[in-house]
Amino acid sequence: MSDSPTNKPKPLLPQPTARLTSPTGDVYEFTMPALRLGREEDNQIVIDSRKVSRHHALIFMVDGSFFVRDLDSKNGTWLNGTPVQADQPLRTGDRLKIAGHEFTFTVTRPTDFTETASTFTEAFFAPPPPGAALELDFEAVQVRLNGRLLNPPLSPLEWKLLALLYQQQGKVCTRDLIFEKLYNASDLSDIPLDTALETLVSRLRKRLEMIDPNRLPYIRAVRGMGYRLEL
Repeated sequence: MSDSPTNKPKPLLPQPTARLTSPTGDVYEFTMPALRLGREEDNQIVIDSRKVSRHHALIFMVDGSFFVRDLDSKNGTWLNGTPVQADQPLRTGDRLKIAGHEFTFTVTRPTDFTETASTFTEAFFAPPPPGAALELDFEAVQVRLNGRLLNPPLSPLEWKLLALLYQQQGKVCTRDLIFEKLYNASDLSDIPLDTALETLVSRLRKRLEMIDPNRLPYIRAVRGMGYRLEL
């Protein structure tokens, strides 16, 4: 028997999404409850340096919060310029340094995701042009590209950005508007926002296979202003 509309299962919402971003823009996303950094190949993040211990540091999640632990490394793990001597909590904007290799930690929580989904569903939904390759289902929180369901789904922050651009369809979303909608006010002083936004846009383009700027859909940068989604 098929589900009635009132009994239709709601889409599963994601757990907190955490990432480490290197100064070069490389992004390491958490796909498991713990992530280990070190020199050996069995680490989730391998740092090729003799100054890095084989198993150097561990980042792990407990009850939705993230922590970093130094694994008795030779040269230590540094959090915001302070050596990690016991498990330390992590928050968005924290800087993690291992033997000269610095990473920026960011986390997006499901509350951000669900709030954005409901807000855009109620106030900003706009149907795509006929035959558009990119479609957003705000109720199911799903993305279809050329008729195929995007899997794995976008992260909460990626969804926020795409939903904002999508509801503007062809209009420029200014950087100030994007910063306001995507980041909590408490985070604004801790994040290099221009760098974070450029990295996020680059990651979203890759997820949506936006390789050729002359082929739609495409997220186009508008110099001095922001970004525009062209469908």
